[in-house]
Amino acid sequence: MFNIPTILITLFLIAGIYFVFSPAMTYDFVYYDEQLQIISNPLAKSLQWQNIVDIFSSFCICSYYPIRLLSFAIDYHFWGNNPKGYHITNIVIHTINVVLLFYLLVRLSKLQQTHSLSNLRQSHYNNMFLVVIFGAILVFAIHPVVVEPVVWIGGREELLMMLFAFGAMHSWLSQHNNRFKPFTYSITFMFCVLSCLSSIFGCLIPSVLLAFEIIFRKNQSLTRIFLKILPMFFIGGISIVLKEIGYIIFANSNLQIPSETSINNTNSVAEQAVSSIFIQRILIVFSTYWLNLKTLIWPTKLTLIYNKFIPENIYSTEVIMGLLGIIFIFVYAYLVRKNKIQLFGIFWFIIGLLPSSQIVPNHIPRADRFLYFSVAGLTMIFSPMFASLNRLYGKIVFVIFIFILCALGLLTGRQITTWYDSISVFKHCLNINKNDYTAFCNLGLYLHDFGDISQAEKYIKTAIRLKPDSDSAYNTLGKILYRKKDYYKSIEAFLRALDLSPEDTQIRTRLSMVLTETGNYKEALRHLQEALSIDPNNSNVHDCMGAVFVERKDYEKAIHHFQKATKLDPHNHSAHHNLAYALAKQETIVEKGEETTK
Repeated sequence: MFNIPTILITLFLIAGIYFVFSPAMTYDFVYYDEQLQIISNPLAKSLQWQNIVDIFSSFCICSYYPIRLLSFAIDYHFWGNNPKGYHITNIVIHTINVVLLFYLLVRLSKLQQTHSLSNLRQSHYNNMFLVVIFGAILVFAIHPVVVEPVVWIGGREELLMMLFAFGAMHSWLSQHNNRFKPFTYSITFMFCVLSCLSSIFGCLIPSVLLAFEIIFRKNQSLTRIFLKILPMFFIGGISIVLKEIGYIIFANSNLQIPSETSINNTNSVAEQAVSSIFIQRILIVFSTYWLNLKTLIWPTKLTLIYNKFIPENIYSTEVIMGLLGIIFIFVYAYLVRKNKIQLFGIFWFIIGLLPSSQIVPNHIPRADRFLYFSVAGLTMIFSPMFASLNRLYGKIVFVIFIFILCALGLLTGRQITTWYDSISVFKHCLNINKNDYTAFCNLGLYLHDFGDISQAEKYIKTAIRLKPDSDSAYNTLGKILYRKKDYYKSIEAFLRALDLSPEDTQIRTRLSMVLTETGNYKEALRHLQEALSIDPNNSNVHDCMGAVFVERKDYEKAIHHFQKATKLDPHNHSAHHNLAYALAKQETIVEKGEETTK
């Protein structure tokens, strides 16, 4: 497997990926989850043992992906908050994935008794054969849909998941002689666990292994095959349960995240599906399947944020095309059933598309990063197809294939430039969809955080015009008006947000801050008491309540709430600072009292 041609191809792949993706090394963080996953996340800033324990016992936003969070902590150890190091890590992981897929195809070819990849001699390392694989691997290396998981630091979970998925495949191949090898099986199981701890898509690995066993080991009973893989299905099931728990925790946290506004503030596909009849649910699956398939085949107008799509009826174009696409792929699988690599690639491709097609309702309707798994299957399909067509039609097929690769490279290069920073990302979203509420909301919040208040207000007001019932947009508008010291309009905005989301403790906390500025301490405390009745263990609420008592010069009560805040969240730096201030003030008062007594 390792010889001069394969090593040269590996070096070419590494150089090609560096050439295409190296501009991303100079890009900034994107304020679309990254501010919560990395920038302001204390768990992503330490490799001490206790912090590692906390990483593996905590949810980040709405996901339990401790491997991803641990990788961020490793990056921070070496790079701090310099995004360059994080981008380098993503590019390196993607490069390793590409190389692992290349050698996986080489190894799979050795298992195929009749090599439809080439009609040349039965040499698995024939130069033409390696050129075919090299060309197909480039599809996975530079396909435009891989830009999102590679260039967006927050998309790293898909890269890590694929890294461990390929590791599981390679270790599984090592026991292909049908004999059970405890060591290699343990390695495969470990990779499966690591993949599930990186992304929910890791739960697909057992299905891929099952497809491999059925296609390449026909002399075994299905029962024996399934029992062998059953422990990994169990791990995949646990990862699905953890994801659902993460959604529940997030829903109860009142955490305002601009990238996840669709969870609470839009009629997402998931929300629509819950109340839909069964037929509509099927229509959503067919239409989403087609939209994903079209994105892979014709990767233009790619964006970070895709709007939900609810088909009106069974005669919708997307539904019909989705149904035809499903029929076509199964017919094609039947036609190429003798080519094991291509058949395995088809099943890999289908398995990868299933979760991204809304079979299980998801708050994110579609995302390019969800297709990273499927592109690997597309590569396996492409290799034998290209070889067969090249054998039948000669150089013209080779020329067409080169043209396709060049087109993909150009599209990828252009897509990479849209990820320069947060503003370029969200403005690109608006170029694709000028009425993208989420992009306007994200732009407003980002510009607010970085001090461009006038532009932030403009974008947020546009978001409110597009979606008048958005508590998130009114919450951000309240923050902007607070920064402008327009306190009474800020109070109006927060009250409107509170009308839309009365259980949101974060909105009540911010409202209390503005009320405190206007001297309305009684009303501020009332809203904070309401917040505590909703969430008694909210550290930020206790911190703000302490701040109100400081303004009232009631330092004893202030100290009580600051101490409560620091106990609930030892990482609450604001509470620690305020506690020190309140203690100092109280000590000064005591000293003055003693002097007066003397």
